[in-house]
Amino acid sequence: MSEPRLRGLPVERPLRIFVNDTELVTLMATPDRLVELIHGWLWANGLISAASDVLKHFIDADRAIIYAEIKGEVPTVTTRTIGSGCGGGQLIADLSAELPKIDSDLRVSLARLGELQARFLTGAKLYKETGGVHGAALADPDQVLFIAEDIGRHNAVDKVIGWSLMNSVDLKDKLILTTGRISSEMLAKTARAGLPIVGSRTAPTDLAVKMAGVAGVTVVGYIRGERAVVYSHGERLTKP
Repeated sequence: MSEPRLRGLPVERPLRIFVNDTELVTLMATPDRLVELIHGWLWANGLISAASDVLKHFIDADRAIIYAEIKGEVPTVTTRTIGSGCGGGQLIADLSAELPKIDSDLRVSLARLGELQARFLTGAKLYKETGGVHGAALADPDQVLFIAEDIGRHNAVDKVIGWSLMNSVDLKDKLILTTGRISSEMLAKTARAGLPIVGSRTAPTDLAVKMAGVAGVTVVGYIRGERAVVYSHGERLTKP
């Protein structure tokens, strides 16, 4: 019997998250960009609103533990393990609650969107090497600013948002691209972050499109070169 082939496989690890000495959750994630992940995860769960709310953090790679000390109290919760599938690991915040109305002057052509998607996929090294991770990228109309990858697509988005918080990036004139489908939970998360355009190489869900219509978010799927399917608020997409 041959040995199992492990080279080229995506890495999946359980990461235990402690906040203010309370163990909140175990995330199944790719152990990369963990500082960005913890900032994004804390924000997604309503525990912080800015990077300055994180007083200090420590990553114990050997024990796969992330410690964070934040301003304010941590609600009492039951520790859960969040898999790497559809769930984004939201523990406290209800991301389907009232969404902000996006007000942005961002405009981008479908041709440029296709170029940004191509640059994103070129830079997503783990995605190309393994085919088993998801990627997310933050961009403006001129360039891709940051790429994050993870076995969980929500983790990848959290890493992007975490990076934005840490670098004080204004998201109202930025767009986010992802390799995975756009679910209602992901749409709510990106809308709360203030991102006016969400694009993917695959499709959104029907509920995500309905929420995007209300929140004023442009949702674009099946981006292939200059071709794509526009699901909501196409006024932000211009001709080449």
